[in-house]
Amino acid sequence: MDWPNFGWNVVVELIGLAVGVPITIFVIDRLIKKREEKRWINLKLLVKEDVLRLTDSILIAVGNAVGQNPYEVMKIDSGSGSMDIKELRKGTQKFGAEFIRNFDSDFKKRLLQNDAAKWNQIFSAFEECSHYIDKVFSMYAGYLEPKLAEELINVRSDLWQILVVYRATPEAFNASFTDMQHKNILVLLRRDIAIADFNLLVLGALKLIEETKKL
Repeated sequence: MDWPNFGWNVVVELIGLAVGVPITIFVIDRLIKKREEKRWINLKLLVKEDVLRLTDSILIAVGNAVGQNPYEVMKIDSGSGSMDIKELRKGTQKFGAEFIRNFDSDFKKRLLQNDAAKWNQIFSAFEECSHYIDKVFSMYAGYLEPKLAEELINVRSDLWQILVVYRATPEAFNASFTDMQHKNILVLLRRDIAIADFNLLVLGALKLIEETKKL
């Protein structure tokens, strides 16, 4: 056996392993990271879309509650079918900002004057939104950004506060505003409390939209 050559071959093999193994590990690690990044990007898109569906639903429900919809906000003929999802979301967000801006001067009065049928529609829509938030948490709890999760919790809390008032004193919403004025002032006050929370709910929905832009 040629011991000098054998020894040299062993040294060369060891050098090859010393260099090749780390490179292989590095390449594999990069491939795994890229694959995980791609999966995370796809997941973030799903999270973003589901959260925006929620904010769409909330703002459309509030818009319907005051007799206004995204088509009217964007001045588009609803019968034309020409509004795509981007236009719809522009409309809902524009309405949300308008609602906050004109709440005391306009929209609060509109909400106060809703009849029982309209209130039933509102609370039914809010129940669905509350369940939808629970669904989002159950699907993405381990993947939500902390600030996004915080804003989701705030919106759920705003919905819950409105629904609690309704469940505790349904008589405050089962008559027209004119009839309510002849009832116990405390019952009318409960309606006023729920309506005040609409402002917080819309503000929370707009904050939630801003958080989705960071995804």
